[in-house]
Amino acid sequence: MDNKQRVSSGYINVGSLYLKQGKNSLALDYCQRSLTLAEEISDLSGQKSACNCLYEAHKAMGNGNKALEFMEKMRVIEDSLNSEETSKKLQQM
Repeated sequence: MDNKQRVSSGYINVGSLYLKQGKNSLALDYCQRSLTLAEEISDLSGQKSACNCLYEAHKAMGNGNKALEFMEKMRVIEDSLNSEETSKKLQQM
């Protein structure tokens, strides 16, 4: 699982680099790979990063509807992360 998390993170890094270079199609490919892997291992933080990358890539390509789709998914994941954090804090109390 740790290895898959590292690979997922690596895909995000590569996707972000392609995004900065304006190679949006390649960015989409690597960010989608990252999201798929992060979902497979239930890594919410990785999913959030991948959705942000996909949002930025679709936005840069002028795909407003797809960009919005990933922004909404990112918000849902953020809510889940916040719920987990709150739950952990309550358990510690």
